[in-house]
Amino acid sequence: MEYKELIILLLFTYKVSADLDIRCTTAYCTEYINKTGCSELSTGCQALNSTNHGTFLLHPDVCNCCDYCLTNLIEGEGCIKGLPGQIPPREICGPGLACRENADEEATCQKMITACTSAQGEYDTKLNGGAVGSSEVRPKCDNDGLFESAHCIPGSICYCLDPTGNRIFGEIPYLSPWNKQEMSCGCSLNAWRAQNTLDPTHEIPVARCLSNGQFDPVQCLTAPNTTCLCIDKVTGAPITNIEPVNVTKLAEDTLSCFDTTIHKTGTFNTSCEEAYDTLIASGITDEKLLPVCQIDGKYARIQYSKSKKICTDPDGLQIDNYEAEINGTEATIMDCNCARTQWILSEAKVTELPSCCAYGNFAAWQCRRNECYCVDSNGDQITREVDIDHLTELSCYVDTNGDSCPVS
Repeated sequence: MEYKELIILLLFTYKVSADLDIRCTTAYCTEYINKTGCSELSTGCQALNSTNHGTFLLHPDVCNCCDYCLTNLIEGEGCIKGLPGQIPPREICGPGLACRENADEEATCQKMITACTSAQGEYDTKLNGGAVGSSEVRPKCDNDGLFESAHCIPGSICYCLDPTGNRIFGEIPYLSPWNKQEMSCGCSLNAWRAQNTLDPTHEIPVARCLSNGQFDPVQCLTAPNTTCLCIDKVTGAPITNIEPVNVTKLAEDTLSCFDTTIHKTGTFNTSCEEAYDTLIASGITDEKLLPVCQIDGKYARIQYSKSKKICTDPDGLQIDNYEAEINGTEATIMDCNCARTQWILSEAKVTELPSCCAYGNFAAWQCRRNECYCVDSNGDQITREVDIDHLTELSCYVDTNGDSCPVS
């Protein structure tokens, strides 16, 4: 069975199960509760306040008829690590805590040690030492100690992260606190998991995303006919009360989720995808002659153009003159992150723009209103700012011998 056929089967199954729950009906659960009964929730699970709280999980039964919650333990409290075959626990270490043995081989709830919590510790050490810059942001970890899916740079952009803290697809201008709420990044994470779980040597079809990392509300699948349906932008779940349509009928009056600012009537393919398919159909396979498309169907930030690599906007147009010779050292390190950030902020009418290298990367230091500071490859501030007259004191100035755009 082809991958896309499998997806359609799963979506069809989802729709059928949502429309007609064959086994787990209300009557079934009512009978189950009357016969078996549900365990009473603990005080912590019932209170759900600052001192009493719990973690709700699926009930260990096929139909999840009862509420099921484990009381959260606090740091330092004794815990059970658990082994296969043991009776399920009634308590669990609270968010950000893990059950670990101490020096006396006693298991207690202790703060998680992950890449994210370690990054938080490094930030806190810098903060206590007065070395944190005005735009540096403390990393945010979820309840499992993994990086939250969205990271925002004050005065710049928000971008999506994978659970290990690496940047993935999805970015928008950061103009207000509300922007971060748009960055659920579910579609970006869906693609990241697929690409890091399945065989990377094969092309892996993934759901179409939006520029902010959410799911495109329209998804079209092929098997055997191209069918389009509406899905939830945050979860990716099909909206079951809206009937799918054939791609040839895709239009504003056939799918309520059709957005004229995103979608084209009668086709799901974007300009980048159409250009790619046309060249492939003509027999061209050289990657230097083919456009590179993102998971939102738009042009990726780096494209080939004759003897050069260039930085492009989502429509495939070169951003200013950001480029590098294909065989040059600059081409091996270019990421065009700065060029794209400049473009995103310019489109949002922001006038204070970052300084970029000729090949589109962020310059090692940025200066704003007579203050300068070091940044990383994503434009995140990583040192405290200094007066522009003391630029030479910055660590990135020293490390790069005064070259803001080193290539080695």
